[in-house]
This record gives sequence, C-alpha cells and structure tokens, in this order.
Amino acid sequence: MIFNDENAPGFPIIVAMHINPTGGAEGPWAPWTGTLSVGDIEIGAVELKNHNTDDRVAVSATHELLTHNRKDMTSVANSAAGAIAMAVTPGVDAYIEQMTIHLSVAGGAACGDLTVTLDKNIGAPYNTVLLTQDMVAVVDYLWIPPRPIFIGALDGANVAWANNNGVTYGIEVYWSAH
Repeated sequence: MIFNDENAPGFPIIVAMHINPTGGAEGPWAPWTGTLSVGDIEIGAVELKNHNTDDRVAVSATHELLTHNRKDMTSVANSAAGAIAMAVTPGVDAYIEQMTIHLSVAGGAACGDLTVTLDKNIGAPYNTVLLTQDMVAVVDYLWIPPRPIFIGALDGANVAWANNNGVTYGIEVYWSAH
C-alpha cells in the first residue's frame, strides 16, 4: 500500500487492518476498516510481522532493511583445503541472503582475496563483483549484504578464493526464493 497523494491530491486512502482490542500479545483479533487521508498519517518506519510467527521484516525511516527472518533459506556448502571455485545457481529467481566462511587458521600472506561475483546469463559484460575480501588475517567471516541480492533464474553467483596457502575451510552461501 502506498500512502501518496501526488497523483490524486485529497484522495482518501482506505486502510484495512486487524487490531487487538485487548492490547495483549495474543488474540482475539478484531477487523478494523477506516478512511484516512494522507494528511492524517505519517509513516517513519514499518515493521511487518505475522502475528503468530517470527517471520518479520522491519524497514527504517530511511528505507534500510533492518531485520528479516526467513525460514525458507537454502544453503550451498563446501569444505576443503584447496582453492574455492563455488557456483551458487538456484535455478529460480532468488536472493543471496548471506555467506559464512571459517578457516582452520588465518589465510596468511599472499593467500589471495575472496570474491563473490554475480554471473549474468546475458554475458560477461554484465557480471558484477559483489564482494572482495582480503583473507590474510581472517579466520571467521560473515557477509550479509545490506539487502538481499537478486539472482535471476538463469543467473548465478560465483565464490572464488585462490587459497594459496592451502588452508582448510568451510563455506556456506545462503539464498532464498521469493
């Protein structure tokens, strides 16, 4: 729902919501329908939550994604002691949510940078480096993009690290389909 009267000034906005008349965390939930005009409401931040689960999204007044709990994430994992050349190819429209990597010891001198690259099906000129991380002093690394990164059904993401020192690692990349 967009609270915006630029295209139709003075046009009333119809809002349908459920309120909890008892003020408690649990029901009974009662339907409420009202009419508000844009001049009556200002939204600084929004939290959307299913009232009986932990699924939620919160957006700040400056439009930043603050939290998101997703129960439908899938991960691609790998563990080895050589180079990382990992492809994330969900095969459906999806979003990269986060990546975790643990090393047995810090990467060490001349170990190379870890990179995550969006691999576009329409060709290399459209591929985009999403992350470059110096791994010299890293043992544990968690990457959560500022907002989930869209991957089209025919696209993918590539995670690469030369791992020139042969450090043992465990890596997971989490994605969700919406």
